[in-house]
Amino acid sequence: MKSLPLPRKGEEVGLCSYPFYGYEETIGDPENAIWSSIHHLCSGEVADQYLFSIHGIKKKSARAKISKNIKLYLQQAYEFYLAAKEAKPNTGPLFYYYSFLHLAKARCEIAYPNFHKEDKCYCHGISWRPNRNFIVDPNTDTVTLIKHGVWQALLEAVTGQSCTVAQGTRLQIKDFFSYCPEISVEYERAFGETQRRLDLVKPSLVTDKKKSEAWIRFSVDKTDLKLLKLNKPKLIAWLKSRTDLYHEVLQDNKEIRTFELSKPHKTKRGQSALMAIRDHIRRLDLISHPSSNEIEYSIAILPTLPCRIPHMLALYTLIFWLGSLVRYDPHSVADLEESKFWIVIDGFMSQSRIWLLELFEWEFYQTETELHLVR
Repeated sequence: MKSLPLPRKGEEVGLCSYPFYGYEETIGDPENAIWSSIHHLCSGEVADQYLFSIHGIKKKSARAKISKNIKLYLQQAYEFYLAAKEAKPNTGPLFYYYSFLHLAKARCEIAYPNFHKEDKCYCHGISWRPNRNFIVDPNTDTVTLIKHGVWQALLEAVTGQSCTVAQGTRLQIKDFFSYCPEISVEYERAFGETQRRLDLVKPSLVTDKKKSEAWIRFSVDKTDLKLLKLNKPKLIAWLKSRTDLYHEVLQDNKEIRTFELSKPHKTKRGQSALMAIRDHIRRLDLISHPSSNEIEYSIAILPTLPCRIPHMLALYTLIFWLGSLVRYDPHSVADLEESKFWIVIDGFMSQSRIWLLELFEWEFYQTETELHLVR
């Protein structure tokens, strides 16, 4: 049996899923703190600054137009959000969806100036319709991708890649609940199985300044691999993207397996290691999850999906589905409230929904912000 190579030598600097990192504390409601941060972009001066320095929009006239348009979207998003908080469970998800729809349009406006003038701005890009003969079953229910709309534009804005998923593709709702680590216990109770999500142990960006190189290294628990029926070749194949490939490296802990990028990324003069490897991190589609002291990461292992879906899009799809349910099928909503599935739906609305809001804040500022409640 061929022996494993030693890990490449370098300085471990931790991992961040965005080009910038921030740490904030609040003594108030964290949800209000997130909205306060998003509202900051309603200031023309502030928006101009971030559009230039973070999103790289050089033309001042373009920044002025974008600032005006995103202000309109952000204001409406907040009004829908406030209405949703006052609504009941059988109506609230629809208001929440329209809030996130407007946040999505604001993000798309930054990526594609004059997005509001394009036909896709006025199409959800995704659809759901009730079956009058059956009550919804989250085990089997799906949503369908339709012509290019906000869903696809948001996917492209977040990943930096074209959406290649064909019109008419069905996405299974159950898969997207695997993107919610904060309701893993509820998921197991509702669906009778564990989420198809692989936790990363000590993921880190590693750098070698002398060689101007940067790469990713992480470990996984052998027990988790067994539960997911994921052997080494399957995991490496799942992680592969474009020219990037991972290989296993030697380490002392027999309970875990450690992997790192086979070929480091070169860092240019004056370029941070994180920026050098940013596109690769985006293609990993990391699921972020707040713990007591830090942000943890995992990867969804879902071969049933037609493509790798970013964390934000998975949660956005769920809020669309729930909004559609309360709009078109109140009978199913009433039935679900009495079913074993309500615990996972309620958990999503009370926890994952707030995390989706935070992910939008990160996306606007391209900054992974750790927000801590201090009292």
